[in-house]
Amino acid sequence: MKKNLWTSEVRFISGNKEVLEFADEEKATHFYNTLLSIKKDGKENIFFETGLTEILININNVETISRPKEMLDLSTLI
Repeated sequence: MKKNLWTSEVRFISGNKEVLEFADEEKATHFYNTLLSIKKDGKENIFFETGLTEILININNVETISRPKEMLDLSTLI
């Protein structure tokens, strides 16, 4: 059985954006909740394991983050 991926879009103060992919809903939700709970004047860098890769984000550069959502598995439509 194939697991669906979850995504969350992070927009940075510079105007850049990045769509992060997570192996499951739990990892995506943990990432989202952690970013929301950290005060920008606190930690500067945070390290995450997405289940697919590892990421390092500078919290002070994050402008917005979208709620995690499940990616559509196109292979089921073929």
